[in-house]
Amino acid sequence: MKNPILALVQLKCIPGDVDVNNKNAALYFERAIEKGANIICFPEMFNTGFDAKLMGHPLFDLAEDINGKTISIFKKLCKENNVYAVIPIVTKDNKTNKLYNTAFVIDKRGDVIQTYNKIHLWDKEKDYFTPGDKYCIFDTEYGRIAVMICYDIDFPEATRKCALAGAKLLILPTAWDYRHKDIFNIFIPSRALENLIFIAAINQYSRTSNVQKFGNSRLINPRGTIIAQLPIEEEGIIVQEIDLNQVDEYRKDFPYLEDRRPDTYKGILD
Repeated sequence: MKNPILALVQLKCIPGDVDVNNKNAALYFERAIEKGANIICFPEMFNTGFDAKLMGHPLFDLAEDINGKTISIFKKLCKENNVYAVIPIVTKDNKTNKLYNTAFVIDKRGDVIQTYNKIHLWDKEKDYFTPGDKYCIFDTEYGRIAVMICYDIDFPEATRKCALAGAKLLILPTAWDYRHKDIFNIFIPSRALENLIFIAAINQYSRTSNVQKFGNSRLINPRGTIIAQLPIEEEGIIVQEIDLNQVDEYRKDFPYLEDRRPDTYKGILD
């Protein structure tokens, strides 16, 4: 299989300004193409920003569906450039009036092949969003890939489920706040090592009176080691080729998945 060349795009998100955020994201998309990327990934809720002032009616007004302008922009860009993209935005179901924290996966034909709704909702998110209940795991010519969103990584079972399903790369859009940066630094490499999986964590950079998202996006290898990262509180882009065959090599040396004893876990993880 060919190696994926990932682009992790760390944007400065302007809360509430979808047009400006989309324009900036499209410019970074083009930069990623110039650098040879074939899978381009953006942060959680990049087009609206993640700000308490937006929660409720303002966010509902900004939310889109699969046919909205944001997904239309990136479907076109993916098709024109023959690349995949992970596009995380707020979506709404116009029939039920429910909001979801969603990540769309767009393929090289410009088709949406996966729609993932964030399963684990953080704090006040529960007041506004409806949680998903299906994990996002899909096959590409580069190997099997999973997508989760931010708080999902705090739950070991979630990443383990993706690894047991054969995923070798987890793409994790986030909007992680500065005051919890220590947890960001612990959980992401831990999940990579526990499951012998690559993790691409793409974090927002945004600073307002209500928000302090710090960026510092990073790519972690299956040993839990940072192999590329972006600065704190700056826009930027990582373009990095990875070899997913390394996952098999790491799993031979550290057979964590094979050495599990699920027969002893009954009643503990139910």
